[in-house]
Amino acid sequence: MADRSWVFGIDGWILEDGEYDDFECGQLRDFGIELSVHGFAVELAQTRAESARTATHLSAVNGARSVYDFMGEPIFVGEDAWLIDVGIVVCVSTFQLSAGGEVGDWLGGRGYFGLDSGFHHRGGRSPQHRYTWRIDRIERDMTPWLGTGPRTFTRDTASRSYSEVERTDAWEHQLTPEGNDYFLHCALVAASGTR
Repeated sequence: MADRSWVFGIDGWILEDGEYDDFECGQLRDFGIELSVHGFAVELAQTRAESARTATHLSAVNGARSVYDFMGEPIFVGEDAWLIDVGIVVCVSTFQLSAGGEVGDWLGGRGYFGLDSGFHHRGGRSPQHRYTWRIDRIERDMTPWLGTGPRTFTRDTASRSYSEVERTDAWEHQLTPEGNDYFLHCALVAASGTR
């Protein structure tokens, strides 16, 4: 999987929270990946044979940055989070998984792959698997926001728009109407290990 290109989302609040410094094109950076399955269906594989045929496969969803169809095996099941091997090890919040399951089961579905916020690993609640990535490109999400309720906004998916930038600038971009969410186009360099 080292030769493939990956696209991961990073919400501006994660940068503002201090979990990561701003990113620049050409950098080598260590970070983990968090899988968000909120709004997507995740199911236990029907049989182990079905799992073996599609094990640890990811495929990008056309037109959707950082959204992938996946199949993988949980390697850690904790109270707050799971680690799932989908070809890379990703973290997912336990509350997002209605499928149940345990280590040795297989899960498949569709989800948003973003930089790990670090939330589930604070205080040693779950291990964090990190990788070294080369940042090849950075896109800023320029998609307009739509009001969907009192103090509730979502991106207008019918008007997707992105702007290529050399670096993130979360604090400056938060003051603009488009906000400070980004997509990092990365190449996997090496596994950094589990903390």
